[in-house]
Amino acid sequence: MTRFVLLPVMAAWAMLGAGALRAGANVWTSLGPQGGTVTAIAIDPQNSGAVYAASGARLFKSGNSGASWSALDPGPPCCIATLMIDPQTQSTLYAVTLDGNVFKSTDGGTNWSPVNSGLPVDAGGRYGITSLAIDPQNPTTIYAGNALRGGGVFKTTDGGESWNAANSGLPDGGVIALAINPQDPDTIYASTRGVFKSTDGGASWSAVNSGLESDIGNLGHPFSALAIDPQNPDTIYAAGFDTALYKTTDGGARWTVVGYELLFGYGRQADSVIAVAIDPRDSTKVYAGTSAGAFKSTDAGISWSAVKSRLITDTSGPLVISALAIDPRNPDTVYAIESDTRVFKTADAGASWTAVYSEPTTPRGLTVLRIDPQTSGTMYAGTPVGVFKTTNDGANWSAVNAGLPNDGNGHVYICTLAIDPQTPSTLYALYAVTSADVGFWVGGGVFKSTDGGVNWTRLNTGGQESNFYDLTRGLAIDPQNPSIVYVGNGYGVIKTTDGGASWRWVNSGFPVSPNFVLPNQNVAVTTLAIDPRNPGTVYAGVFGYSLTGSALFKTTNGGEAAFPRSWTSAGLTGFRYAEILAIDRQNPSTIYARAVIAESGLLFKSTNGGASWTAVNSGLPNNVTALAIDPRNSSTVYAGTGSGVFRSTDGGTNWVAANSGLTNLNVQVLLIDPRNPDTVYAGTHNGSVFAMTFAPEP
Repeated sequence: MTRFVLLPVMAAWAMLGAGALRAGANVWTSLGPQGGTVTAIAIDPQNSGAVYAASGARLFKSGNSGASWSALDPGPPCCIATLMIDPQTQSTLYAVTLDGNVFKSTDGGTNWSPVNSGLPVDAGGRYGITSLAIDPQNPTTIYAGNALRGGGVFKTTDGGESWNAANSGLPDGGVIALAINPQDPDTIYASTRGVFKSTDGGASWSAVNSGLESDIGNLGHPFSALAIDPQNPDTIYAAGFDTALYKTTDGGARWTVVGYELLFGYGRQADSVIAVAIDPRDSTKVYAGTSAGAFKSTDAGISWSAVKSRLITDTSGPLVISALAIDPRNPDTVYAIESDTRVFKTADAGASWTAVYSEPTTPRGLTVLRIDPQTSGTMYAGTPVGVFKTTNDGANWSAVNAGLPNDGNGHVYICTLAIDPQTPSTLYALYAVTSADVGFWVGGGVFKSTDGGVNWTRLNTGGQESNFYDLTRGLAIDPQNPSIVYVGNGYGVIKTTDGGASWRWVNSGFPVSPNFVLPNQNVAVTTLAIDPRNPGTVYAGVFGYSLTGSALFKTTNGGEAAFPRSWTSAGLTGFRYAEILAIDRQNPSTIYARAVIAESGLLFKSTNGGASWTAVNSGLPNNVTALAIDPRNSSTVYAGTGSGVFRSTDGGTNWVAANSGLTNLNVQVLLIDPRNPDTVYAGTHNGSVFAMTFAPEP
């Protein structure tokens, strides 16, 4: 399954208009976009026409089985990952947001309140809840799976007003999926490092892993999907990323692999079974959502066949089916979320499908945000499906992808964007594409627009298009001479001095990466940054070099010197790769960089142009993704992380979380309004943009 990895970007410096006025004082306020990835779907068990779909920052409801939809305002906080309906009181809904908070609505989804009392929280303010299971006989009893290390299972008996741990016997690992026996609700199953079972309402747990040992040993806790047969509750299906689909018919005493046909779907291997749904009236009918489309079994999982794996046309290639929902009153009606963009519906048990919901045209999976330095309210967003533009501070977005390629599945992954500081209608985009057949990165390149993104033209980069990968955000424009542009790719740095008409390598001094077998393949470049006062000084973060070498390089002559060499080490040895996050505009010799080893990203600071570095992580989680420096006071620095936004007032020595109102903590982008530097903008993983004005406390 293709998985997009979102890497950090340099903070963009630009002016905003009305957006700053809409920013909350000491609280994050959502500025839009009001849409995004389709993340959850739920059907009213008593009214088949009532269907809910969570998309980005909003919750939508249909009263006519998906024929039309309306947004529920004010609705829940952004952004829902799991949605469940009380089986006895349909106006009561529970939602888990992407940052692991639990919310409850008692008026059909219009108004929501948090119900987190008693749940543990990490340093970034995350509760870590990933799954819920409601007792169908006593719906005020609910179980919550906590994915944080040591989180386990929590239980409420008062509809979420208070929670208590129910972890006795569970290993010290996060729980990512839950399932409850509908006929005996004291029997619950939890997926952690394997599958565990409780028969006493969560008071105690024991492992039920016979037959699962191979996948557990390989991946630790792979089973993200658990589904119980409502007619025969001892029959359970378990699946997850890069695992087989397993089935037990004896309540977990023994598991066996079922459905080898799921490994292949329309030319692409299904490395993941993401969702399983069982017909409540005929349990021989089972549906599976996979990374290669939708499949169906009519013999209880023994054999499988694809049911319109693309759901539109099979010839265009499979897309990921991330969720399934069966109408309990009309089981031939099934809803499927396809590639996190659309909801499809079948009324004939998979024989045919129709689209019933498409997400609003807004950014998804924000990778980069750039703001026009001259036109207030105009912003550009790079996403895994192209470039989006707004001219009203994010209230409305439109795709501006004319001329950009895609991989056959509609994906053109925008690694980064750069705006000409003197002529902002000129933009550059660095992109990567995947193969529709095999699902991995096959290349990319550079495109240019001279009309504000309306049209894009491929730049000839000297035949190096195949050397661009999703790992790089190496794109930088000389602020004094915008005809000079640097691009980093899989083999080093290329440079143009004529706005992209011609390019040449400027790699002198870069080591040849030992990871490559062909000659003259230099280290891959992750990020590029230019000294705003001395644009001949350029920094490059790199990937793919040995742990004994430098992860950061520097040139003081624009990469032009061939002898003895142009690029020299700028430190950060012992890391697999480094990414430049920000250069201090007041003191350009001060640089912040993120260096990664063993999946941990540490923040470092240099005050002498890379000659030496100091770790500045006190109070920070190890997943820093973005950084912005106050242009008036370099001591004030903001860090975006996978656990929210953190602020330092002493140049990074100490950090404090600043997440009030930030309902999606997976922050990818940070911007500061240069005309009002107390106002900070945060772009999140799902494409939502938030703003906060850091005002003095009264």
